[in-house]
Amino acid sequence: GKQHRECAKERKTERKKERKERVEMGGKGMGIDNIIMTAMEALRNGAAYGTKIRAPHAFVMLLIFSKRSIRDKLKSVIKLTAEHARKLGTYAFGYKLIQKGMEGVGVPKLAAVFAAGTATSSLVFGKDDAINSQLAMYVLSRVVFGCVRWLVSNGKIPPALVQIAPFRVISALLWGIVMVMFEWADTRQHLQSSMVASMHDIYDNPKRDWDVKSILPMLGFWLGDLVL
Repeated sequence: GKQHRECAKERKTERKKERKERVEMGGKGMGIDNIIMTAMEALRNGAAYGTKIRAPHAFVMLLIFSKRSIRDKLKSVIKLTAEHARKLGTYAFGYKLIQKGMEGVGVPKLAAVFAAGTATSSLVFGKDDAINSQLAMYVLSRVVFGCVRWLVSNGKIPPALVQIAPFRVISALLWGIVMVMFEWADTRQHLQSSMVASMHDIYDNPKRDWDVKSILPMLGFWLGDLVL
């Protein structure tokens, strides 16, 4: 009854407090059971996030670009989603296990973080396959942008240089280079396959007809945007 609900609420509050304390103190003072529990929580979170982020992406990409049957498309969605979730969950588990374990024996936090990240990723993401390549490109772009912004905010990059090359210039160079790589046969093969497929569908698809089926959805979204 009411007493049972109050006890459950208190236990939930205690668990939240314990998790917050573990985050604040890092691996210091954590027993092996707490380190394993932290790693298990990371495994759960990584697998859940991998499922949430991969399933709709795989479904849409296969629906648009794949010529296979619906059954084969669904099988591919399930396979890709399971693999993505397994990899993120495994990486999160290994990363937290190594990080907290190293911090627990006195290794400085940032050193433990770097060692855990590199060691676990070499095992989980080391193979050159489709999912690992996509993850590497995603992380690379974020690392480059993040490092540049950090350097600017800390005055490591002269303000004059920032004024000479604002975001508009960087964006223009990136798009100019990628269009050359797409149009030049020698470099197109080295671009990521899904990006080439998307660019082909936009710029080189001669089968795209000007019919109601292709135009109506586009007009519908544009009119909806104007109304909203």
